[in-house]
Amino acid sequence: MAIDTFPEFQRDELFYSVISRHKVRLGYQDPKDITEDLFGSRTAAATYDFPCRLRRFCKRLPKDAGITPSSIIKDNTLFPIYEPFLAKARAKDIRKKMACSDFGGAIHNALGVMASGVRGVNALRCCPECVDEDRVECGEAYWHRSHQFPGVAVCHKHKVPLLESHIRVTSRQNKMNFQALEKGYDREWRELASGNSLSLTDVWIAEKVHWILGQELPIWGLGVLRKKYVAHLIRLGLASPLGRVRQREFEKEFVAAFGKSYLKEVWSDVEGECNWLIALVRKPRKATHPLRHLLLMKFLGTEPEEFFPDCGFGNQPFGMPPFPCLNPACRSYRKPAIEEVKITRHTNSGAVVGNFECECGFAYARTGPDTTAEDRFKRTRIISMGSVWEKELQRLDKDPSVGLRMKARFLGVDPNTIVKYLARLNGSGEIRSQKNDDEKGERIAEYRSRLVSAIEENPEKSRTEIRGIAKADYIWLYRHDREWLMDNLPPSMPRSKSSDNRVDWVKRDDDLFSRAKEAIPSLLISTPPQRVTKGRVGQMINSLALLEKHLEKLPKTKQLIERNEETLEDYQLRRVRLAARELRTRGENFAPWAIVRKAGLRPGYSKKVLREIERLAFAEV
Repeated sequence: MAIDTFPEFQRDELFYSVISRHKVRLGYQDPKDITEDLFGSRTAAATYDFPCRLRRFCKRLPKDAGITPSSIIKDNTLFPIYEPFLAKARAKDIRKKMACSDFGGAIHNALGVMASGVRGVNALRCCPECVDEDRVECGEAYWHRSHQFPGVAVCHKHKVPLLESHIRVTSRQNKMNFQALEKGYDREWRELASGNSLSLTDVWIAEKVHWILGQELPIWGLGVLRKKYVAHLIRLGLASPLGRVRQREFEKEFVAAFGKSYLKEVWSDVEGECNWLIALVRKPRKATHPLRHLLLMKFLGTEPEEFFPDCGFGNQPFGMPPFPCLNPACRSYRKPAIEEVKITRHTNSGAVVGNFECECGFAYARTGPDTTAEDRFKRTRIISMGSVWEKELQRLDKDPSVGLRMKARFLGVDPNTIVKYLARLNGSGEIRSQKNDDEKGERIAEYRSRLVSAIEENPEKSRTEIRGIAKADYIWLYRHDREWLMDNLPPSMPRSKSSDNRVDWVKRDDDLFSRAKEAIPSLLISTPPQRVTKGRVGQMINSLALLEKHLEKLPKTKQLIERNEETLEDYQLRRVRLAARELRTRGENFAPWAIVRKAGLRPGYSKKVLREIERLAFAEV
């Protein structure tokens, strides 16, 4: 059914709000009638934050309306503030669900909203001054999306407390009912915070939420976000130069910055060893609620406007000076010693390039921008070695105990670089000999004598055993006098004939088959659930190596394992069913998110698993 007329979308208006105004204008009495007209379904829910079925809705609008699922998601939902803090694949999947899916609960599950611990809003909110302004400018008031984000208690524009309406978005009676602000607005609604208790943090959060909602920010992924956070912690002295976070000190200062009571009010208290704050600066495993990202940014002293424009460090793609010298021969090696960087562009790629030069003469270049703390100690190429490095090379060259590779390790370069610089420093195309022939002859005689003594003292030992007894002498002679070494070692031992003992694979197959047949049912009833795999069965019957290396020789055992082995999807389906059974037995919450949490599933499970979760959740509804 095509829609002939529809209200104009207003600035910062919720999609929910536009539909509620349309409902009032056309005088719909039955909430199901409007969802059928707009979405083609009488069971569509009135979702305020992450609506779905947007493609169906847009198809019903006039062709010249210029409204698309993407434009609604960008301008009229809360998704833009969640998107920058997700993995790219997850963000793309959620956009697709909002456009095409019939089940809004799947979107909340994919975002991790339920499992985050940050409570969604109980009732829609509004700013009394925005209501007055909207009535003058637009002719009627509407629900602003920036007022509906969890943790926002104040209007970003007027800096007054928001009013909490009586329209409970979580109640069953409002599940399918779009309610307009003008229909029930009451200036006496409860204020979320009194004017006296408003803090600078409340205002800051409100302003930053509004700013992010109005942007199209890059989706870097969880790994890059973590690297940037760690870089700021290094600046604050709460992480080592290599990025090791001082967890206890970090957590203590974070709590002190906001206070325990405030963090509890915004559902972000940090308790336990694996709390959300610590998880944000460790290897990322799951997404964290945007409110908590904003709290961390405020603590780090950075604004989203500074944090997001590029992957570098604002206008400093290589961070702030001083920069470290990377010359191993310099006293300032890996210490702040270089006061400025000359920034150029790569001729071919256009990438930013930093050129660094220390007083020791060592100069190097690095392609940027830096994205991690470790990048500060990397170099793309060496421009010049400098006099200090060359003098250290000459000193090492005079020491007969230091070989070519050791020189290279000491000076942080390739052995071929050592050869090239020695040839140049010695004024010839060849490396200057470190020992004259007489000295070398004396050294060879010394090593030969020690090895001969070791052989005479151990006449029954084999070549391999002699090598272990006189290891240093053996290695030196192997490198410098191999022909003599091979001629003077004990004769090679004849290889022992292989045993003619044969394995009875049929008997072994029968034995392993019976043991595996007992192990598999044990795995299926184990608590907590364990996945049935070849490796796990092998561990249980103490024959893992046999199953990994010789399974082809064990046909009965192989067939048994292949028949019972679980794919990851099979394993997840079994866990979901077990979780649903336990929740039903205990009479606990049976919502999809509760099943997911009970089953311990991480985001990214298949559509088949999602359909099974939904089937179990709504089987008895």
